Amino acid sequence: GSACETEHIRDYEVVEKKEVQMPDELKAIIKCANPKCITNNEPMATLFHVVDKDNCIVKCHYCEKEQKREEFTII
Repeated sequence: GSACETEHIRDYEVVEKKEVQMPDELKAIIKCANPKCITNNEPMATLFHVVDKDNCIVKCHYCEKEQKREEFTII
């Protein structure tokens, strides 16, 4: 199955690596990287559609900007 890895870091040391199954949608979890996106200018939840589970690429529902895993900003 396609999965994304998350690392749990404690005291600057990776203590466990987990493979997290990517859902089809991410709601109110990450921030859109587009400063002009409505979600960055209005008090509303973000919504992303996962377009590529293997490479962890998501697309904003509102402005359609794509982001890769390493660009995610957790809300």
